[in-house]
Amino acid sequence: MSRRTIVLPHGKTVEYDLKRIAKKRYGIRINPDNHVTVSVLKRTLVRDAEAYIRKNEQFILRTLEKNERRNAEHTLVPDLTEMQTVRIFDREFRLIRRFANENRASVQGEEILFYLRDDSEEAQNALLCLLREKLFPQYVQSLCQRYYPQFAQYTQGFPKIRYRQMTRSWGRCCKTKNEIVFNKRLAQKPADCIEYVVVHEFCHFIHFDHSKAFWQEVEKRIPDRQQIQKKLNNQ
Repeated sequence: MSRRTIVLPHGKTVEYDLKRIAKKRYGIRINPDNHVTVSVLKRTLVRDAEAYIRKNEQFILRTLEKNERRNAEHTLVPDLTEMQTVRIFDREFRLIRRFANENRASVQGEEILFYLRDDSEEAQNALLCLLREKLFPQYVQSLCQRYYPQFAQYTQGFPKIRYRQMTRSWGRCCKTKNEIVFNKRLAQKPADCIEYVVVHEFCHFIHFDHSKAFWQEVEKRIPDRQQIQKKLNNQ
């Protein structure tokens, strides 16, 4: 897979990953974070791939605009310039700012050290997103430990917890392997949405399908799961 840039006929510059596959059809996938992947046959020339991209310009532009609008409406990033503390998942951190030659952040106990070359919104967003990614596994692990006793009789011991980038689901439970896989993109979602996904996947140890009995198990633990589910999928 290679990273490339193309200028569309209307003047918009788009970065994309060119993925060569063995399937007999092309495809364009645009993730909610506007990461674009173009799949082509293994022997396809770059110019032919770019012709395919330009042919689908309207679809690409509509999807990018829709994602940008949705992300702007539902951003989880606060304005750090007005804050002395920040809440990430279930933890409250005290902010300490320092000037530096590059923008970076680190977590030390209950403090977050922000090394800022500038205090632009873009720099702040990038740092907080990075911190959420770092703290995400800890938060998921704490949720799994909290809910595991309710499902222990249906498992082969505490399940193996893994993380991966996924495009079609927020989580996946494999009862035969006794493991749950969580989508890394959940790191940028609200804490209640993450908790819902944890409960959802644990309930699959009881019912593998999405039957009425399955949803009853979920709603025993997350009574407002329908509202949270909508928030998770609409952000």
